[in-house]
Amino acid sequence: MAQDGTLGRRLLSRKFLMALAAQVAGMVVLIAPEQGDAWSNVIMQAAALAVMILAALGYIATEGSIDRAYATADGRVFEARLAADAKVFEARANADASRSHDHKIAEAQVLADARVADALVLADAKLADAKLADAKPADAKPADGP
Repeated sequence: MAQDGTLGRRLLSRKFLMALAAQVAGMVVLIAPEQGDAWSNVIMQAAALAVMILAALGYIATEGSIDRAYATADGRVFEARLAADAKVFEARANADASRSHDHKIAEAQVLADARVADALVLADAKLADAKLADAKPADAKPADGP
């Protein structure tokens, strides 16, 4: 589960509601009174089961890709923080005991903060790309202009 996703937010998401609607529709078809001959009932029930299974698998795949995007973004932020901390440690180790010591530490901290900010922006961009890719239908065609 993604770190910033709460249970309430996930239960009200469009992905979850659409998957739930497919499950409910499938259940209605499965328990609906029989209409027509035996073969048509078997075909309707098989189709309902297929819809239910595909909706569940689609929801799982979508949530997995979103969680994967969060994990990738978190990994990049962690790597940037490690690199920034290494720069700060290096600056402290190399600094003189004089006034330049504080200046070098402050400079290294600014550099570290800038790298963390860059990593966060990159992670947000990757996450937005992942969400956009999940939201775009696979068979979408560009609209013809006037």
